Amino acid sequence: MERLLDSGHISGGRWVPSVPEKLIFSRISTDSRALFQPATTLFFCLRGPRHDGHQYIQEAWEKGVRYFVVDCLPAQELVNTFYLLVEDTQIALQDMARGHRDLFSYPVVGITGSNGKTIVKEWLYSILKDDEAIIRSPRSFNSQIGVPLSLSMIGPEHRLALIEAGISRPGEMDRLELMIHPEIGVLTSLGSAHDEGFPNRESKLREKLILFRNSHTIIAPDVIVDQFPTAFYALKGRLVTWSLTKQADLQVIQIKEKGQILEVHFLYHDQPGTIYLPHQDEASLANAMTCLLTALDLGKPMQSICDRFRTLSGLSMRLESREGWNGNLIINDYYNADLEGVRIALSFLQQRQGKRSTWIILSDLDDTGLQTLELVQRIVDLLKDIRIDRLSCIGTQGPTLIQELGNPPYAHWYPDVHTFLMNIDVQSVRDTAVLIKGARRFALEEVSRKLTRFAHRTRLEINLTALAHNVKIYAQMLRPETRIMVMVKASAYGSGSADIARLLDFQRVHYLGVAYSDEGVELREAGIHLPIMVMNPDESSFANIVKHRLEPEIHSINQLREIIAFLSPVDPVIPIHIKIESGMHRLGFDESDLAELITILSDQGQVYVASCFSHLAASEDPRQDEFTRHQVARFMACSESLIQALGYRPMLHILNSAGISRFPEYQFDMVRLGIGIYGLGETSTDIQPALALRTHIYRIHEVPAGDSVGYGRKGVAATNRKIATLGIGYADGLLRLAGEGRFCVRINDHLAPTVGAICMDMCMVDVTAIPQVTVGDEVTLFDETYSIRHLADSLKTISYEVLTNISTRVNRIYFHE
Repeated sequence: MERLLDSGHISGGRWVPSVPEKLIFSRISTDSRALFQPATTLFFCLRGPRHDGHQYIQEAWEKGVRYFVVDCLPAQELVNTFYLLVEDTQIALQDMARGHRDLFSYPVVGITGSNGKTIVKEWLYSILKDDEAIIRSPRSFNSQIGVPLSLSMIGPEHRLALIEAGISRPGEMDRLELMIHPEIGVLTSLGSAHDEGFPNRESKLREKLILFRNSHTIIAPDVIVDQFPTAFYALKGRLVTWSLTKQADLQVIQIKEKGQILEVHFLYHDQPGTIYLPHQDEASLANAMTCLLTALDLGKPMQSICDRFRTLSGLSMRLESREGWNGNLIINDYYNADLEGVRIALSFLQQRQGKRSTWIILSDLDDTGLQTLELVQRIVDLLKDIRIDRLSCIGTQGPTLIQELGNPPYAHWYPDVHTFLMNIDVQSVRDTAVLIKGARRFALEEVSRKLTRFAHRTRLEINLTALAHNVKIYAQMLRPETRIMVMVKASAYGSGSADIARLLDFQRVHYLGVAYSDEGVELREAGIHLPIMVMNPDESSFANIVKHRLEPEIHSINQLREIIAFLSPVDPVIPIHIKIESGMHRLGFDESDLAELITILSDQGQVYVASCFSHLAASEDPRQDEFTRHQVARFMACSESLIQALGYRPMLHILNSAGISRFPEYQFDMVRLGIGIYGLGETSTDIQPALALRTHIYRIHEVPAGDSVGYGRKGVAATNRKIATLGIGYADGLLRLAGEGRFCVRINDHLAPTVGAICMDMCMVDVTAIPQVTVGDEVTLFDETYSIRHLADSLKTISYEVLTNISTRVNRIYFHE
């Protein structure tokens, strides 16, 4: 039952230099950084506004790829390499995916909507996976490129496919529908996302509904059908709806709140039922109704489907990493147990491991639909393409897997998690990237807990998916030739320099910026090879700058003389970055310094000017636009004088995150991204917040009227109050200014004000008005829906300071959605 991908589905192409013997492939790829089974991969060289896949042919070839789909032949000749020459490589990719999808007759569910596509897809998978083998789009693969990659994963072992489709402008859904061709269509919602790409909301809906033009069943909320009834008239299929207020195929009769559970009573074609949903927000209720109606319409037994909604509380939809003991990195992925999940997890391991050794802890996989031997062979194909220093297999599939690998000395088998935990020595594991991957029934959380360093439950969550998305959004604002430098100083604004730098390296940004040479050395020792600019070098750091190939900012005559004097004739010529004073009055060469600067640069051979730059003082403030333009004019005048004297043209850059969106005419050669990549600059509606700070409730107790709370008796209860003690204090970064009611945390979607003074390790909040609050409940200080600005305002500061104040004892958790 091997999945085979036939290049014959691509029409109009011509193989060069000749037709190869191999026309059937096991995998397709568009990314030279994440290759598995390269010898049997067909690589599509896609073009975009800021990238060209043809530039990575050499890199992919060095990793073992020999078959490429191109729209032009490369200049360099590579031996034993075949090119399928086509007019448009993206259309060729879509044609191949369409042909592959048409080979299978089992139902394909196409899912679209403004919001909730990924949640609905993953909840449906969780609800239905025990009944049959399901293939689904990985993560949010719903674009013109993501959809064909998703469809290429469909195989004969599956019995149902769940495929997302997303659009942002007219004309996009037509190509997606031709590929997906869903028998069943699911519309999740209609909201404001991508409104800017359409004349009005109805035109956006009509574009989405193109996905369902040949579907025999369309599932949708009645509120959308009622608001835009004519948009549904052209559909041929049967329209099936759910409603919270009136009669429908699935009608909600009553909703009861029971603690953190919603008890939802419904009628499905006059048959009563009840689900217990472990989420209380409106969006989750709507997503649950969509999933319930889809499952019931597929003919699944009502009682077994309803019972499965209870499990959605523990359903994590992210792959996360955190710090372990002894320099280890722990990567947790017990969210799913299918082959594509293994491939994604292995790719994440490769991105994050740096110079660490690797240890893969793998349990049986349950969700594949394959017999053990074929499953094991597929896993072996994935494992043999990466470096493995240690492999631990847990479960019945382990012995077969180790045998198929050739019984390597680094591989060991354990029948269950208990036996595994009894036989590992945590203290002996050092400088290792540990991937924990497998089925949820194995309770691999116990393995993670034993290996993870932090017991402190307060955590800063860094959403790497959102961060990568934000980098792409900023890149789309730039000209194709404009380079990007990302500032990772101050431990990447408190989020962890090396971890963020690895992601940025993977995203192919061009430069990194740090404040001090020590930060640059840390990145080099973590395996980061990107050019790194050091913004505040001093004479004591010059040796490290030369040794670790760092590039210093130079902002004064004395500093320039010092570094030239330090360099010997045998040292390599090093790049420097000249800082121009344009109005910030902090650091930089004034116009009056230029003559001497030019003289010194002209009389030496130890350094060359890689870039000339300046800092904008108020690019985010429209009231200061005249001053910003004055700064740019001064910078351009000074830079031009320097360029004419040097006889060559260094890169120019002045824009920060806010400046990128507000002053696109001043992009020059490079821009500098900072806090904007975390979604805190608010420069675009498409930017996603990437950080969240959370803790939990330690204790809940009653405080009678007249009693006080905390040090200094600063919180006196006017009436009887219920007070919760939280596991975060000023030593974690929640400073004392946030106390005495000046800040509210969020608990179970309710706000709770601080009471009394903030302590070093704890704080107290008033939860009197919050129903069903219990010890252990999660507490949010900021996240994607509760802005960090609330905390910043209470502290009378800015978001930058809030982030950099978060202490190192707060656990950093990095995750991919």
